[in-house]
Amino acid sequence: MKGHIRRRYAGAWSVILSGARADTGKQFQKWHTVRGTKKDAERELARLIHEYETGAYVAPVHLTVAEYMNQWLNDSAGMRIATRTFERWSQLVRTHIAPGIGKHKLTSLKPAHLEAFYRELLTSGRLSGKGGLSPRSVLLIHRVLHSAFQRAVRLGMLARNPCDQAEAPRADSKEQRVLNGEQVAALLESLGSSPIYMPVLLAITTGMRRGEICALLWKDVDLERGLLWVNRTFMETAGGLVLKEPKTARSRRQVALPAVAIAALRKHKAAHAELMLQLGQSGIEERFVCAWEDGRPVPPAYVTHRFIKELRRAGLPKVRFHDLRHSYATLMLGAGQDMKIVSEMLGHADIRTTYNIYSHVSEQMQRQAADKLDSVLNNARPPLKA
Repeated sequence: MKGHIRRRYAGAWSVILSGARADTGKQFQKWHTVRGTKKDAERELARLIHEYETGAYVAPVHLTVAEYMNQWLNDSAGMRIATRTFERWSQLVRTHIAPGIGKHKLTSLKPAHLEAFYRELLTSGRLSGKGGLSPRSVLLIHRVLHSAFQRAVRLGMLARNPCDQAEAPRADSKEQRVLNGEQVAALLESLGSSPIYMPVLLAITTGMRRGEICALLWKDVDLERGLLWVNRTFMETAGGLVLKEPKTARSRRQVALPAVAIAALRKHKAAHAELMLQLGQSGIEERFVCAWEDGRPVPPAYVTHRFIKELRRAGLPKVRFHDLRHSYATLMLGAGQDMKIVSEMLGHADIRTTYNIYSHVSEQMQRQAADKLDSVLNNARPPLKA
């Protein structure tokens, strides 16, 4: 590999690599543009020749970041990720990434460009123009870019992933918001015959996710044994509700029901069966547990929006519907249930996920264990001195 430089215009140089293909002997040239002084161009020439000789050289790709991101979404990401995730990532590319760094050439994008982009998002990234995005949102954009550029590295379009050297913001830790036992009881009493009474009850007594609850069929519920099985979930997409496999392999699970849930489900199923009889319908086992009178499932989005209104009406703290899942886990762990069992009932892929989310409860449980040890030792004969 040989090379030379050629002045293009003031402050810009062409770095031209020349060589012959090892298989055919055919001559070729690769052109790179360097902005700066002649010394800058000479250093870039030496660097490129070294990369070629060590096998790290990547030929210039004449794609902008925006063009590459759209190509990546259509050719790669769309085949690997869930529809809802694809829609979210596409939105981030369209509304933030393309306008922010889309005009850069893919091979010219530097970690410094990314860090400047992240700072801009944090200060003025909201689409409304009023303020910046949260560190958590910017970190998600960083992860989308990292995934996209990692494919470019595998395909030989980039020598290295610029995200690896860019400093991304740390995600702000979300404060765990849960309802205590008294608040849960007040909420259920307040709901009465609300359409979301059953979704709320199932969330707080099983820890199921919103989509899993709405996708639950009567055939998945064994009231005699007090068990239910999570076999599917609803995903909301731009095209409507999609029934799919649970989030992970561990999400497909068996959950034991407490007596209060069994009693409520018995009553609910009897009313459901009576309604079907009046309508001249049969086959309740194939029907959704949480459904409208015509058999259509209650949509997860409706559950979320109605839940917010019901909390406000009951005068209870503002929490998300998903926080009922956290409330379930917190109440279970606070009652002394083993962390591994709770992890299985939540359907976490790894028990470390459970420990990370509920570390505050774990510390409380450890303190209780230490206090019990104190009690044992203090009752020893002869008593131990502190």
